[in-house]
Parts: sequence; structure tokens; C-alpha cells
Amino acid sequence: MYIYAMSDMHGNIEATRQALENVDLSPETGRDNMLVFLGDFIDGASDSLEVLRLVKRLCDEHPGRVVAIKGNHEERMAGWLDGREAGPAWLGSPKTDATLRSLLAPEQYEQVMETLVHGRSAQEMQDIRTDDPAYRVACGLARSYLRDNHAELVEWLVGLPYHFETERQIFVHAGVQEAAGTRWEQRTPAMWFANKYPPSRGHFYKDVVAGHISTAQIAKDPLFHSVYWDGASHYYIDGAVHLSHVVPVLKYDVDSGEYTSFWRVFDTARAGAGRAEDLAAPASADTGPADAASASSASPDGDQPHPDWHWEEQSVARAMERWSHRSRRRYAVTRA
Repeated sequence: MYIYAMSDMHGNIEATRQALENVDLSPETGRDNMLVFLGDFIDGASDSLEVLRLVKRLCDEHPGRVVAIKGNHEERMAGWLDGREAGPAWLGSPKTDATLRSLLAPEQYEQVMETLVHGRSAQEMQDIRTDDPAYRVACGLARSYLRDNHAELVEWLVGLPYHFETERQIFVHAGVQEAAGTRWEQRTPAMWFANKYPPSRGHFYKDVVAGHISTAQIAKDPLFHSVYWDGASHYYIDGAVHLSHVVPVLKYDVDSGEYTSFWRVFDTARAGAGRAEDLAAPASADTGPADAASASSASPDGDQPHPDWHWEEQSVARAMERWSHRSRRRYAVTRA
């Protein structure tokens, strides 16, 4: 049995589908496997609606085996939908505009924006307040359209849980109050589950699998976009999809206790150029080379294998060792 985890797709449907090519949920070989989505499905690329639909469809098709939890972007949108906005205005924000466009028909979006802008300059729009009368009217219009267009999807998104627990792991978007030990669920402030910062390191009584903060930031390496392990109890899997165009996937083998991830390896013979390892986009998917023949059938949309690259599975511990060695070597070259 395997447990897979993905996070922070941010409206990038292509990267999401590519990662899912290797997740085995098939009735023949993957009927006991699980998949946990760690949130931040929206805001970023242009396909937030398609990502939400895909995640919800997999949850519906595999109840109890595919689980989705709420990220800070879903939490913020849910607050806006319920009129509980905190912080900057949700509507009209550059970070959320692509999400709104994907959820509304073009004419609906234009009507909402015309109501919101109401002759304001771009600078004035940046400073708009949530208690502004035009903002309130535009929000009411947008909420009405969203509930009319996607009532079931909106209800599902608002009701997503903050965490998912197994015998070995706590899956959460950002983190938990680890100082509380086994009482972390009761002692963690609600906003921490989706917004905790900075990321925790070190030993905890369970493994914590989270997204939220890019692994490049945690590793202090702008080229690192794969699964990051702190060498103790924390696995971080936000691959900065807006930069890497890759959604990492963490794979846990329940029987062996091993964690693996996947690197995107280019076939130089067919591609004609490239490196054996794509350091800028080390991703994760859940089938390794032995399962390459079934990769396309595992894709939710039946995508065909990519002609110039394939996924290569590797132990997370081993991958971290190799990255650490390369980092030291790059640092030595830079110092020289």
C-alpha cells in the first residue's frame, strides 16, 4: 500500500495532470492506495476551476482513499465567500484575478469588474477597502454568480478539512503546534493549519507532511523544487509550480516505511540535448521506471507519455544526499 501526497498546484492543470500520470489508484494494482491533496489548488495560473474539478472528481470517485485538505488560498476564498474577509481585499487582487476569471463566464467577470473599478485608477484599486460600497456590491454580484455557476463545488471547497492523520503521518497545508505533542489537534490555532510560518524542523512523534512554503525557500536553493526532507520528521512538497512548472509528489510505502519522490529525467537520445537530471524541475510522481508502461493509463485524462522525458523514482533520503553534495560542490566552485 502506498500513500501519495501533492500540494500547491495553484491553477496549473498541466503540471497537475503530469504529476497524476503516475499515481496508481487503479482497481487492479492500486485499490488500497491513498492520495492526499494538501491544498492551494487555486490562485496563480489560469486553470483554477479545472484543478478544483479534477481534485473533487478524484475525491468523489475514490471516497476515503483520496482526501483533499484546505490551504491558505482556499481558506481566504472561503472567508470571502462567507463575508469574513480578513486582510487585503480578495476581489480585484492580482493573486486572485485568474481564479475569478476561471470561475465566471466572460460577461459575468466583466460586469463584476466594471462594478468594482467604477472609474478608479490602478493605484486606487490597489488601496481599495473591503468596506467600500462599490466593493461590497461587486462582491455580492461575484458571490451570486459563483454559487449559481458552481454551487456544489463551492460547498465542497468551503467544507474542506484542515488536516488528515494516519498512523504515521499528519498531512497539513502549513503546519501544527508541535510544542503541544500528542494534543496538537486541540492546541493548534485554526489559522496555523493553513498559514503557519516559519516551517518547523526536527523531530516530532509523527511525520509532518506539508506544503505552503516552497522547498526552494526552505533549502535556500533557487534551483531546488523537489520534496525536501529535514532529516528528521518533516517533509515539504511545495515545488513552486509558478517557477518550476512541476508539482512534486511524495510517495510513502506503508509496508517498508520508505519515502520516495520522482525526478524528471530527460531522454537525451530523443530530445537531442539536456542533462540527465533536470535540477530546475525535480518533480514527484508515484510510479517509478518499473511502472512506466502503465503511466498513461493512470492519468485521469488519459494523457500519453511524454516523448522526451520520463519520471525516475528515488529515495527521498538519497535524493537529499545527492542534492547536498551538489550544493557543496557548487558552493566550492563559487568560492574558487
